[in-house]
Amino acid sequence: MPRYIFVGTPGTREGGNESGADIDYEAVRLEAAAAHGIGGLLGGPDAAGMDAIKTDLMTLLPMVAEANAMAQEMGKSVKFELQIKSATAHDLGSRSREVCIKVMDVASMYVWLWSKPKFVNRK
Repeated sequence: MPRYIFVGTPGTREGGNESGADIDYEAVRLEAAAAHGIGGLLGGPDAAGMDAIKTDLMTLLPMVAEANAMAQEMGKSVKFELQIKSATAHDLGSRSREVCIKVMDVASMYVWLWSKPKFVNRK
């Protein structure tokens, strides 16, 4: 896998890079995830088994933002959000998780949960 490194002066980025560490692609991904409120899922000691969730989240984040922008531009009262669905609610022995897309009709307040393939197909 290629490695991308941010090259610039410490004052280039907001807050600078006080630690002096390289800012690589993974650091930027984690920073973007933290800005979207999902940073705890992408880093930390218990996140080793969540590679599929990480990949889905990082793939779907821009797609959800684009779908929201398209809905707003077309005048539709629909809002899309990412949601992690856990199978624990149905089976206490199961620890599986999957990323779903929460679709909310703002006018009627109806909510649907779409799977990743359904969202990609409809987008």
